[in-house]
Amino acid sequence: MKNPLHSSPRIWLAGFVTALSFQYAVSLAQASETSRTDSNEPLPPISLASPALNPSEPLPSKVIRTENWEKSGTCSHRRVVIGGVDPVTEGNWEILVDEWLHRDPTKRINRAAIVVPPTGGVNVLDESWSKQFCKKGAHTVLIRTWTGDLETGLDPNVHDRGSLRGIAAIRQTMTFLKNHSKVSIFGTSLGAILAAMATGLEPRIDQAVFLVAGGSITEILTYSDQELLVDMRARRKKAFQLRTDTDYRQFLLERLKLEALDFAQPDANKKLTFLIGMEDTTVPTFSQIALWEAWGKPKRFDLDSAHFGSILKAWTWYSDEVIEGMGL
Repeated sequence: MKNPLHSSPRIWLAGFVTALSFQYAVSLAQASETSRTDSNEPLPPISLASPALNPSEPLPSKVIRTENWEKSGTCSHRRVVIGGVDPVTEGNWEILVDEWLHRDPTKRINRAAIVVPPTGGVNVLDESWSKQFCKKGAHTVLIRTWTGDLETGLDPNVHDRGSLRGIAAIRQTMTFLKNHSKVSIFGTSLGAILAAMATGLEPRIDQAVFLVAGGSITEILTYSDQELLVDMRARRKKAFQLRTDTDYRQFLLERLKLEALDFAQPDANKKLTFLIGMEDTTVPTFSQIALWEAWGKPKRFDLDSAHFGSILKAWTWYSDEVIEGMGL
């Protein structure tokens, strides 16, 4: 449960929390603005026969370009662009990642760690988790963005397209990490939902930590109080003549094909840890518990906070538990 910032003055931590809250709010506002300006043209549904959903074959990828290593502190860091095939358009696409390696080769372990950020993109907590995993010896990759990751619109097919692309980004990153037989994954919020989906597909993922991960995208879209989703819900109800939340939920159930619950496969060879926000109304608590139950009720920590408070509390008070859950 120890965090290196616990010894710092409280005023510093208070200032940090304020700054982080502002960054998180800005990220969500930018995502919300994107949703208001994107095209609402009908989109083709995804194919469940997509290679991204085939666990028997790795997804091919290649390094397009890299930056030079920055060698400072415990870990070296560089930015990498990974190229592959967009699972939606089947055209070329790019995945931007940050890569960390322990500078002391004797401290490196044969384990990779993947970090998947929440809605709004990478924040300082994602970078902090990545550095912590690297310091424990893991070859760590933080997935920053991928082509089409902010695609939004009224057409509900946009959610399956987003999930499929997120799964593909994780799996193509795993191909980049092909030299590691063991892979841990950590995700927050939407990143945790995508990480849970990938965990159900990828046999190399044997340790995972899901922070405020919901089981049903349909339920989250229907009941979340997150501003972007509230706005989208209201505009869809108007556009598709849906009167109630029950109507909206049924509308989504008839269209969405990818739900994290459907990827849950309890497996004694996979060690999972859930951190659940017990007062969460953004990714509703009941949806988080449903995913935990679907995975066979593995290790779980209950955080007595709402969504953002749980994310911050996990970083502040549960770093040891997260690191242990990652197998580090």
